[in-house]
Amino acid sequence: MGDIYCRKCGEPWDSYGVRCSLQDDNGDMSPDEARRFLAGEGCPCCQFGKKLPEGVDKDTAEGAFLRSVTEETDEDPVAVLGRVKFD
Repeated sequence: MGDIYCRKCGEPWDSYGVRCSLQDDNGDMSPDEARRFLAGEGCPCCQFGKKLPEGVDKDTAEGAFLRSVTEETDEDPVAVLGRVKFD
């Protein structure tokens, strides 16, 4: 599996580590952080959109997130995007 990119800052996260985080605290983030990340709210690196790195192109980060979150699973892309919170 590949990386899932943060919708807010573009930081790559290992998709296996994110998915493991949904089950318990042994993944790359807490279960709550993983749910928020997969919903497109940001990641721990950018404090869920509160602290973006300088020069981050938000449109590019969002496009990378949408592509990566749908490509890293066998699930129907429409179902995956149905869980994303759009601003």
